[in-house]
Amino acid sequence: MTTPADLLAVQRAHATHGHDAALAEIRRRWPEISDTVLPATLERILAPPVEQSAPLPTVRVINAKEMVRAPGGQFLGRK
Repeated sequence: MTTPADLLAVQRAHATHGHDAALAEIRRRWPEISDTVLPATLERILAPPVEQSAPLPTVRVINAKEMVRAPGGQFLGRK
Protein backbone atom coordinates (compact mmCIF):
# COMPACT_ATOMS: atom_id res chain seq x y z
CA MET A 1 0.00 0.00 0.00
CA THR A 2 1.29 3.43 -0.90
CA THR A 3 1.10 6.16 1.70
CA PRO A 4 1.55 9.92 1.34
CA ALA A 5 4.78 9.54 3.32
CA ASP A 6 6.16 7.20 0.62
CA LEU A 7 5.38 9.70 -2.12
CA LEU A 8 6.84 12.57 -0.11
CA ALA A 9 10.06 10.63 0.52
CA VAL A 10 10.53 10.05 -3.22
CA GLN A 11 9.79 13.72 -3.98
CA ARG A 12 12.28 14.87 -1.35
CA ALA A 13 14.94 12.47 -2.59
CA HIS A 14 14.48 13.89 -6.09
CA ALA A 15 14.58 17.50 -4.87
CA THR A 16 17.68 17.07 -2.71
CA HIS A 17 19.74 14.40 -4.46
CA GLY A 18 18.37 14.15 -7.99
CA HIS A 19 16.86 11.65 -10.39
CA ASP A 20 18.96 8.61 -9.47
CA ALA A 21 18.31 9.05 -5.75
CA ALA A 22 14.58 9.17 -6.40
CA LEU A 23 14.77 5.96 -8.43
CA ALA A 24 16.73 4.32 -5.60
CA GLU A 25 14.09 5.46 -3.10
CA ILE A 26 11.35 3.89 -5.23
CA ARG A 27 13.31 0.63 -5.39
CA ARG A 28 13.83 0.71 -1.61
CA ARG A 29 10.17 1.35 -0.80
CA TRP A 30 8.71 -0.96 -3.47
CA PRO A 31 11.27 -3.74 -4.14
CA GLU A 32 8.82 -5.72 -6.28
CA ILE A 33 8.46 -2.96 -8.89
CA SER A 34 9.73 -3.81 -12.36
CA ASP A 35 12.56 -1.85 -13.98
CA THR A 36 10.37 -1.34 -17.04
CA VAL A 37 7.82 0.74 -15.13
CA LEU A 38 10.28 2.47 -12.82
CA PRO A 39 10.70 5.68 -14.92
CA ALA A 40 6.93 6.00 -15.45
CA THR A 41 6.35 5.54 -11.72
CA LEU A 42 8.79 8.35 -10.94
CA GLU A 43 7.07 10.61 -13.48
CA ARG A 44 3.69 9.97 -11.88
CA ILE A 45 5.03 10.66 -8.39
CA LEU A 46 6.67 13.92 -9.49
CA ALA A 47 3.73 15.10 -11.60
CA PRO A 48 1.88 18.09 -10.16
CA PRO A 49 -1.46 17.24 -8.55
CA VAL A 50 -4.50 17.63 -10.75
CA GLU A 51 -7.15 19.93 -9.35
CA GLN A 52 -10.68 18.62 -9.31
CA SER A 53 -13.08 20.38 -11.58
CA ALA A 54 -16.33 21.80 -10.29
CA PRO A 55 -19.02 19.16 -9.90
CA LEU A 56 -21.56 18.97 -12.66
CA PRO A 57 -25.03 20.19 -11.78
CA THR A 58 -27.20 17.32 -10.68
CA VAL A 59 -30.71 16.82 -11.90
CA ARG A 60 -33.43 14.91 -10.11
CA VAL A 61 -37.10 14.36 -10.78
CA ILE A 62 -39.66 15.00 -8.05
CA ASN A 63 -43.29 14.24 -8.81
CA ALA A 64 -42.48 14.23 -12.53
CA LYS A 65 -41.02 17.73 -12.31
CA GLU A 66 -37.37 18.10 -13.27
CA MET A 67 -35.25 19.90 -10.69
CA VAL A 68 -31.80 21.44 -11.27
CA ARG A 69 -29.25 22.22 -8.58
CA ALA A 70 -28.14 25.88 -8.47
CA PRO A 71 -24.49 26.80 -7.82
CA GLY A 72 -25.37 27.51 -4.19
CA GLY A 73 -26.59 23.95 -3.72
CA GLN A 74 -30.36 24.44 -3.55
CA PHE A 75 -32.65 22.82 -6.10
CA LEU A 76 -34.53 25.09 -8.49
CA GLY A 77 -37.66 24.08 -10.34
CA ARG A 78 -37.62 23.89 -14.10
CA LYS A 79 -40.75 24.15 -16.23
